[in-house]
Amino acid sequence: PSEEEEEPVTGKKLNLSIAPNRTGNATLLKYNLIEAGPVQIVLSDYTGRQLAELHTASEQAAGEYQLHIPLERYAPGIYVVTVVRPSGKDSVRVVKH
Repeated sequence: PSEEEEEPVTGKKLNLSIAPNRTGNATLLKYNLIEAGPVQIVLSDYTGRQLAELHTASEQAAGEYQLHIPLERYAPGIYVVTVVRPSGKDSVRVVKH
């Protein structure tokens, strides 16, 4: 394959999913890293204000991961979970009832 065909892989999304996504006390984030590197996962309110750092790894191998996210201490509303890595960030919305 040529370099042009390989380029899109660099910016590939993490295939984020979160379930259940109308939740009460907790939810489960699933993500797939296509390359090793540092990872930070944060929880923000819908205005973008960071509420919690859920996970930090100075180096995380490529592969599939799951992270349990407790939400019992937060009021009902819409929240955003963001996975940050050197090549960019991806976010998914979660609704707490």
